[in-house]
Amino acid sequence: MTQQAPEIIREETQHQLDLATQPTKRLRQMLKAGEEVKHIWEVLDRTSDNVVGVILRHQGTFFEWDHYPAGDVYDWQSHSQYYYHAHPPENREPCFDAEHGHFHTFLRAKGMPPGVSPAPLPDFRAPAGDNDTLTHFVAI
Repeated sequence: MTQQAPEIIREETQHQLDLATQPTKRLRQMLKAGEEVKHIWEVLDRTSDNVVGVILRHQGTFFEWDHYPAGDVYDWQSHSQYYYHAHPPENREPCFDAEHGHFHTFLRAKGMPPGVSPAPLPDFRAPAGDNDTLTHFVAI
């Protein structure tokens, strides 16, 4: 019996940021972030590298489901976290058959602005640590 893939729900939003209404400090932060990304892409291009290759470098044998780099990447200032991993071909959605893997991105409790919390889930169990609550943003 063939396993049928669950329906993929895609939500599109039409949100545009009006730069004219943004404080100068935020615009400077956005410019700095854009310049940083541009610099990283230039370095990757010069070295004929890509983001996944850099993440997997020196990680040993690649195993599906394992997190890369080992232990995930955690930013103590923003309390954001990410890892790269891959699903075995039989566990991939049909539209992702050619995918090698993807990044999962998270924000931990201490990085969430006041009044923001993860979406409630029916099987949620409160974590032990004060920074263990997390929200999954997106898989890229």
